[in-house]
Amino acid sequence: MNNTRGIYIQGCARSGNTLIRELCGSAFQGVEMVKLTKDTAECSLAHLIDLLHQPAKNAAVRVASRNYENSLAMDRELLRANPDVKILWMLRDARDILTSIHANQPDKYYVTPDRLVKSLQLYLQFKDEPQVLAVRYEELVGNPDAMQVKISQFCHLTASRKFVEAHKFFPRFHENVRAMHSIRPIDTNSVQKWRTNPAHQKHLQDVFAAHPEILKLAGECGYEVGA
Repeated sequence: MNNTRGIYIQGCARSGNTLIRELCGSAFQGVEMVKLTKDTAECSLAHLIDLLHQPAKNAAVRVASRNYENSLAMDRELLRANPDVKILWMLRDARDILTSIHANQPDKYYVTPDRLVKSLQLYLQFKDEPQVLAVRYEELVGNPDAMQVKISQFCHLTASRKFVEAHKFFPRFHENVRAMHSIRPIDTNSVQKWRTNPAHQKHLQDVFAAHPEILKLAGECGYEVGA
């Protein structure tokens, strides 16, 4: 029997948070996405848990992703008090995060080094919690079928369709299209774009020189990014 009632997506910006939320909502049976407004589907862990405590017409598993305010903080005791909530924690190579451009700010890098540091530190505080599953972006786009099986087993879910087909069923609202740039198939070419971009490489050199702690934190999170 499924003991998961809520799935909360956590992780640094530009790590695939929106993508995994939509995949879960579109490719697993009985999973419904939480929407606050017609254009907003991000919230706090507390908000998701509040929804689970309200009377519901069905037994759907609710999936939500963290909002900006809650991307660098999470209540450990609240999580432990609600064992029917699972956390999918998105991780991605720091070099891809630091050189990612967001549609809202096309003239600058979206994630600051300080914000990345805090995000990695937060993950390290929670990585051993039994309710937390690390979802590496590279594994997700490189082998979607294997990642779908891993998530299915962790959350006790049944697939309704494969991850590679799920984009056809993503809801097309403003926040979705903006965050993912467009609704499209899983992009296997979305990793290590910095390798062929001299400006990105220079940016990374400058960031790592000024923030060497990123190298250590990334290594502790399973990424040997080098200098």
